[in-house]
Amino acid sequence: MITGETLDGLPPRKLPGRQGLRQEDHRLPRVERSEETGCESPDGKALCSMDDPWERMLVAPPAAASSHLSDGELFASQTPSLSKHLADCAWCRYRLDAVHTITAAEAEDDEDFEQRLRAGNWRDDFAQVSREAVLPDQVRAAMTAPASVGDVEPGQLWRITWRGHHLLMAVIEVADWQVLSAPVTTDVNLADELTLLVKAAQSPLGTDLAIWVRNRVAVPLFVFGRPLGMLPPMGRAHLSGQAALEQLTRAHTTGSAVSSDLPTGRPLTDNDMDRLAIHDALWEQTDWFTAASAGLIDSDGLLTTARKPPGTRQDSARPLSDVLRDSGLSLPELAARTGLKMGRLVDLARTDATASPQEIAAIEGATRRAVAIDYSDQQLKVVTALTEVSRPAWRAARQRWTQHKNRDVESEDPTTLVRHLLEQPMAARSTYQEQEPADERQRLRQYWRERVAMVLNEYQ
Repeated sequence: MITGETLDGLPPRKLPGRQGLRQEDHRLPRVERSEETGCESPDGKALCSMDDPWERMLVAPPAAASSHLSDGELFASQTPSLSKHLADCAWCRYRLDAVHTITAAEAEDDEDFEQRLRAGNWRDDFAQVSREAVLPDQVRAAMTAPASVGDVEPGQLWRITWRGHHLLMAVIEVADWQVLSAPVTTDVNLADELTLLVKAAQSPLGTDLAIWVRNRVAVPLFVFGRPLGMLPPMGRAHLSGQAALEQLTRAHTTGSAVSSDLPTGRPLTDNDMDRLAIHDALWEQTDWFTAASAGLIDSDGLLTTARKPPGTRQDSARPLSDVLRDSGLSLPELAARTGLKMGRLVDLARTDATASPQEIAAIEGATRRAVAIDYSDQQLKVVTALTEVSRPAWRAARQRWTQHKNRDVESEDPTTLVRHLLEQPMAARSTYQEQEPADERQRLRQYWRERVAMVLNEYQ
């Protein structure tokens, strides 16, 4: 299982320093002016001569004949008392004139913009840009042609999809149902020393690509939707795409120098704000897909479906099938005491059955015997089942099956089908194997592949 990596090596972000607040107010000399109005006449009735129309409005001067008008009163409808005050008070009159001047300028700007919009000159420019911005034929074919979906392999390019979001990824490593991948964009001009560059002539998409190894993440296998091709040989040594990605990953995790043979960007520095910003943007995009596995694993990296409950005692416990068979109770009696259906009890009596915690509690209460659970075996069953169900080849059929079984469940979530497989064991193997695989994990993978094929056959 791929565990979370410490993605260090990214220089800390530095925000531009703030300018200190201006402490001094450089006003014009007040020669023979009122202390607060700055007007030429001490009685405050003469018009002010100000360079900054707002500078003298911040603090109201003493009123000439009556109290100054508030903003609400100043911009209300004209009344005799308002007109009289404005005739006597230069400060309020200047406030009103300044607002009218600014409002008229803003209205003129809005009118000019609307006229340009109605003129439609921008439509020709937009049409020209649209004609030139055409997807390369290889990209269009990769995105629209019927895909022959196989297994996810290192060195491949894929489009991943989760709840309406899409992202291009390059596969670095596959471990069961988790895939270590690096986001792929066309922003080659922003690439750093840990970003693998692919020229358009070699690219499977017919355009320049940047593979951001610094931003690699482990995403669940079930978000992989469409293969887009293999990476070409890289560098003068013609390393495979997988080897090139692994080399950059190793350089990042160990802090070693990147081979000059690989085509990468220039080193990242603390002042590269644009390039630091694209890393932030990539993290935001990849977070959406890493969150797809939220709730599937706990803080210890174990699948929650197979986690051993705290305080579970296994001293005198026996396997579930033995407990049911040696209970001394008939099938109807077991069904009555446990509340489980007799068909379900028959399934649980098989040695490869997987019972839910609620079913185990009901059986233990009815038989007064403890059920022994091999949690390592249970974990292996869950991992191999989830891995098989998550394969891209089953994606469309799995979603149709989930939607058919429960419309209230998110169709892209594979856990509904995994739970169904674990709780409904198959009576017999669908095919005869002359030689069983020696590896238990491989044996389970074959078993689940047969099971999934049987369940999803009519939904293909």
